[in-house]
Amino acid sequence: MKKYFDFTLTGKKFLPIWLIFYILIIMPYAFYYKSLTGQAQSGNPNPMIGFLFLGIMIIAFLISYYILKLTIENVKYNNNKIDFNGKFSIFLGKVLLGFLLSIVTLTIYMAWFIRDITRFVVNNSSIEGTRFEFDTDSFIICSNNCIVLGYGETLDSFKSKLRLYPYVPRNSYDYHDSLHVSNV
Repeated sequence: MKKYFDFTLTGKKFLPIWLIFYILIIMPYAFYYKSLTGQAQSGNPNPMIGFLFLGIMIIAFLISYYILKLTIENVKYNNNKIDFNGKFSIFLGKVLLGFLLSIVTLTIYMAWFIRDITRFVVNNSSIEGTRFEFDTDSFIICSNNCIVLGYGETLDSFKSKLRLYPYVPRNSYDYHDSLHVSNV
């Protein structure tokens, strides 16, 4: 059986990054949580705790971005390395905006936030200079969001109008959507 994908990331490359993540994110976050519970008991809020949390979040995004980049660049397809050319500043902007909009909309925006991050990763990845392109349907995103959030009942009204068929690719180059939606 021919092997198309190969993952070359080793523990020697990943362990130092994980340890940095653990020391710089998990431990300060535990300190932050402990200080918040202490403030709740004493009633004296410390304004520097909010800045500490913001710093922890930005460092967490930076390390998450580096882990994402390292993971993508250690995947090979047909012995060709996948390259990632995304910029951290754009990633950070998308993450902060997505978190803000998800909070304001009470997680309704979460599906589009996930789509934006996925689009950023896919559109900034390439093999031998050929870029990937992320394309999706908004209805599928919204329906997946409803299912994940437990609003499956809202999709019951669509059952009489939609039939979902599994998508069967015609050839190995046809990787567009995983579902075909047809109107009845």
